[in-house]
Amino acid sequence: MRLLTHNFITCLRCEAFPLEISASEVKIIPLEYDAEFTRCMLARIDWSYLLKAYHTLQTGHDVVRNGHEWGSFSLPMNLEDADFSDDSELLHALHYALNMVDVKSGVLRCAACETSYQINDFIPNFVLEG
Repeated sequence: MRLLTHNFITCLRCEAFPLEISASEVKIIPLEYDAEFTRCMLARIDWSYLLKAYHTLQTGHDVVRNGHEWGSFSLPMNLEDADFSDDSELLHALHYALNMVDVKSGVLRCAACETSYQINDFIPNFVLEG
């Protein structure tokens, strides 16, 4: 599951947002850089939610910290005065965080109702029992 997908998911039981992410396995799956798509997604994503999820994965997984071609990077706390030109480091970093960091296995957890959703083979299971 990509962080782009994760940024749009709400709890099926109570519709709370965001879901906490805990990954046991993360892969970096290369995807061709698309500056225009990445810029368009900026208007749709919850920036603070992306920062929290990315930081969680970056802290717990070397592959996330070291998988970017420019080495380790961090996303800024806010986007004021940010450079969004096609070749900017920020836009490349955002493309990496949104589209290339993939959770292969782990758990999504709703803090409001404590419902958990397993992630297996990159796919979150949203089938509710009972």
